[in-house]
Amino acid sequence: MIFDIKHDGKSQKFFIVINGKECNLKYEKLSDQIYEVKQMFVPKNLRGQGIAGRIVEFSLNFAKKNFIKIRTSCSYIHNFIEKRREFKELLVTTSKEPAVII
Repeated sequence: MIFDIKHDGKSQKFFIVINGKECNLKYEKLSDQIYEVKQMFVPKNLRGQGIAGRIVEFSLNFAKKNFIKIRTSCSYIHNFIEKRREFKELLVTTSKEPAVII
């Protein structure tokens, strides 16, 4: 299957339309250098065909090419990055230290 994945910066998503159904990865642009990847969606009848992985890989290659770091609140995307060594440097790490209140 050929995947014609597109980036829509205005709607802040990477997507592909298959049989009239949109599969997408939505993000929020926190700054020019940091995107928070929020959600990966593939309709039920299209799952299990590698579509989500292709969209995530496309988006991560876009980030790498454009010097963008990724923060993710989506477990699928986080796990994808953890398994792919070439994308680990894209992850923004956040401190787990509690805030100090004075």
